[in-house]
Amino acid sequence: MKIRSAELVEIHLKLKERFEISTGGWDLRRILLLRMESEDGEAWSECVAAEAPNYSYETPETAWHVLTDYVLPEILGKEVDPEAGVLAPVSWIRGHPMAMAAVEMGAWGLEAVGKGVSLKALVGGVAGSGTDPRPGRRPRGAPASPLLHRLPGTGLDHRAPE
Repeated sequence: MKIRSAELVEIHLKLKERFEISTGGWDLRRILLLRMESEDGEAWSECVAAEAPNYSYETPETAWHVLTDYVLPEILGKEVDPEAGVLAPVSWIRGHPMAMAAVEMGAWGLEAVGKGVSLKALVGGVAGSGTDPRPGRRPRGAPASPLLHRLPGTGLDHRAPE
């Protein structure tokens, strides 16, 4: 798959309630959305960096800088394979996991669009698993997707919950 274009946009979301953590809080979320386009369609992803470096060193400003100055120029117009690692051309970059995750999520979304399947189906989601109150967890005893074993460093837990 070739990523033809990418667009990074910032939106502001007024929170229904103030979000507080031990090091501060805010009423408005600044969110970076990444739109990536291939010959098969488009996919959107989100960079979840917080407004201030009180949870992580990443902020919307640092993510914007890393994405626009380093990551996106290296992958645009090139053949990429999410399974092989869309971020391989920028493997020399240290850190910035939230910015990098936005690109990886977008690439997986494009792969699903290209194959005409949902992202859930592409990565081996189990039918009906959306009813589990713990997001991202499979029902007890559900088999792990072989694909999850090929996604090192994603934090995906491929064991049945205890």
